[in-house]
Amino acid sequence: MPISPQLANRSGGSLRDKATIKRLKLYTGGKVKRDKQGVVVEGDLARRDRAGNAEITGATGRVAPDRRWFGNTRTIRPEELDKFRHELREARRDPFSVVLHRKRVPTALVEEPSDARPAKLKREELLAAEPFERSGTARKRVRGAADSLEALAAKARRAADAYDARHGGGADARARSSEQAKILERESTDATGRDLFAKGQSRRIWAELYKVLDCSDVVLHVVDARDPPGTTCARVVSHLKTQATHKHLVFVLNKCDLVPNWSVRRWIAILGETAPTLAFRASQTKPFGKGALIDVLRQFAHLKSDAKQISCGVVGYPNVGKSSVINALRAKAVCKVAPVPGETKIWQYVALTKRVNLIDCPGVVYNDDDNDEAAAVLKGVVRAERLPDPSVYIASLLRRCDPQHIVRTYDVPFDGLAGVSEQEDHAQSMAFVDALARKSGRLRKGGEADAHTVAVQLINDWQRGKIPHFVAPPEDPSRRPSGEGETEDKKSYLGSQDCPVYEHVMGAYFGRGSTGPRDSHDGNLQLYRKAISLAHIEGYEEYSGWEVMVLMRVPDLKTRIEGAEDAQTRQAYLKVLDYLVENSAIDHVFSSAVDHPKNCFFEWATVNNYFGGFYNQAAKLFRYGPEVEDESIRWMDECIDAEGKCLA
Repeated sequence: MPISPQLANRSGGSLRDKATIKRLKLYTGGKVKRDKQGVVVEGDLARRDRAGNAEITGATGRVAPDRRWFGNTRTIRPEELDKFRHELREARRDPFSVVLHRKRVPTALVEEPSDARPAKLKREELLAAEPFERSGTARKRVRGAADSLEALAAKARRAADAYDARHGGGADARARSSEQAKILERESTDATGRDLFAKGQSRRIWAELYKVLDCSDVVLHVVDARDPPGTTCARVVSHLKTQATHKHLVFVLNKCDLVPNWSVRRWIAILGETAPTLAFRASQTKPFGKGALIDVLRQFAHLKSDAKQISCGVVGYPNVGKSSVINALRAKAVCKVAPVPGETKIWQYVALTKRVNLIDCPGVVYNDDDNDEAAAVLKGVVRAERLPDPSVYIASLLRRCDPQHIVRTYDVPFDGLAGVSEQEDHAQSMAFVDALARKSGRLRKGGEADAHTVAVQLINDWQRGKIPHFVAPPEDPSRRPSGEGETEDKKSYLGSQDCPVYEHVMGAYFGRGSTGPRDSHDGNLQLYRKAISLAHIEGYEEYSGWEVMVLMRVPDLKTRIEGAEDAQTRQAYLKVLDYLVENSAIDHVFSSAVDHPKNCFFEWATVNNYFGGFYNQAAKLFRYGPEVEDESIRWMDECIDAEGKCLA
């Protein structure tokens, strides 16, 4: 019973007031109360058939008490719906309107039914199009080893014969079941092998690769220093040369700590004929080549000064260290890495600096011919744990490494493979696997050697660098003329378009992604030949692209070398040239010093850090900026003089 309004709040408490009591009575008012004119005054909310003085019909309608009416919902009036039907009908009848993109709007809900046939006839037409037996979900058939009981029994018999052949079932049994064992092994490994060796060649992986290539201004092609020709993707290089000449290609020779220095130098010279090449060792704590690679990326960012940022895609074969290179540049783990291929599934953006972004890409495998399974396994494309029979590839592994390295690594006698036939090599490799299994204690029940586990271990050790191996660079004396009495030949060779230095000068010095037309009337070609004639110094026969660019930036150095008064001063200037070439990343030092001294403060400090008055001069150039070009050139000449005297 509600409290009377006369007693409300008399004691100062929170009692109901008069308005609250009237509202509660309205909710629980029972029957409808009307005034003298018949207007409802109480109990209106309790009625379900009337709203006020009017009945609730289909024409009037009533909003259902549903919270969805008060959400992000749009209502439409019948007039607007009729207008939409009319416009849709006119658009469909227009012969000049074409649907370019069909939206997911349920227009069937607003279309007027034009077919007045009975529903029974419609159901019959539906059954004619699709029988009732096929309309439901079909029962999935279990994927078994055989289609029938007879096939399963035949497969079991072949397996038993193969077991007898392996475990000594007699000469007749071995002869009888050898062919059946081969058939059984082929059946069991064909399906798995096709899927396994197709890794890195799927349409999804290639789509990820071309996404990275399309978004990149600079492409870093990571190559394994142990096998540069085998881990170079020729299709990517060809695509950049033919379809994307505006993009820059840089080879990164990763894992250079696993091969001799002379091999790295030769491969850099060979790959440098195609694109700039850098040696690299991916490590977050002690990397090698990190500064040179960052300087190259800064040079490209400076080259594309009109762009706010540049993107550098990192591509290459699986397990060559693409993600590790990015982690080494960032000095922290920003990409997932693993010593197995296929860890990176999709591309990933990583910010290196404010203007340089790196793009990690999944590993891509491409072969012109049929896949060589042994080469794919030894390149690290396939995980050894997933191979059905890894012992098959041990002979190829042992054939490509030095027996002394095998003995030193595993302390197991091994004299190498005879190479008489594949069967003999396989037998010798299995004997080595058996000896290694017994030495390491990997035995199965009955004292049998666990060849599968040992073969997986050998392949993993090969892929991860525990077993020393590398592909030696080819010897090509005709690559670059050298020797006494070849001065004119050297001049003509260096001045021709076949010289690899031309690529470096055109790409790095003139700021082009491609060399462009190689015509005798091309201005760049004339500048190149002028640079070659400038760089030619009698008695100094070792040339490279970087030395040519250094001499182009320091033209007075050639005059000082040739005009030296004695051999000691001349040798000092030659040492200056060597030092400047070794301590400059491409032509970054001299080009930035002459054009923009403000941007090359730290590069100058690196090259000339042992001069006493250098820091004062550098601070002066840093303070005044590009307006002191004459001062920077004069100071550069003084540094060269001082350095030449010091080295003398």
